[in-house]
Amino acid sequence: LAGKQNMHDMTGQMDGHFAPIKAELEKLPPSDLTDLRDSFPDLPPLPDDAPARSPVKVAIAIVAGVVALAVCAVAAWLVLRRKKVHETS
Repeated sequence: LAGKQNMHDMTGQMDGHFAPIKAELEKLPPSDLTDLRDSFPDLPPLPDDAPARSPVKVAIAIVAGVVALAVCAVAAWLVLRRKKVHETS
């Protein structure tokens, strides 16, 4: 009901935009709220939700990052070595 009042602009005319007041939404009990994250997986997580991180996945990501940095370092070293070989010949 409070949301419908927010569809009126300052003059009382309908502006077509539904913009509920945050305080009004916070008054609603959790049982009245609909969780749309199952229907829309692209929605960001709620602020109260802790991200689901498994320690194994974090370790794998760290190892993958270190390997990527090592590959870049080796590639840069090979480029510099190749330049030196061509400059001396």
